[in-house]
Amino acid sequence: MIEIQTRITRLAKALGTTEYLVRSRVSHGWTDKQILTGKPYGRRRKAKGYYKIGTKGRKYQAQARYKGKMVCLGSYTTKKEAHQAYLDFIYANARRDNRASKST
Repeated sequence: MIEIQTRITRLAKALGTTEYLVRSRVSHGWTDKQILTGKPYGRRRKAKGYYKIGTKGRKYQAQARYKGKMVCLGSYTTKKEAHQAYLDFIYANARRDNRASKST
């Protein structure tokens, strides 16, 4: 118990904040690094629009979420082709949705 209180006090001083805030994060299992950086879940990844499906032939499948549903955009031999298909789909639908919202 004393070790935890020492840890909380040390982190609160390092952050220049209250012990209450640090104590709540410690009780939720945050590590010292997560408390100091303020990032509980690490790095967030950007959507790339494709994933690897095999080792021969068409290796990458492109997919995107549109209106709450996953849409398969096909399978491609390279990462670049799959990613380009994803980008084309996203931009085309963004323009379509933008035009629809302006007309109403």
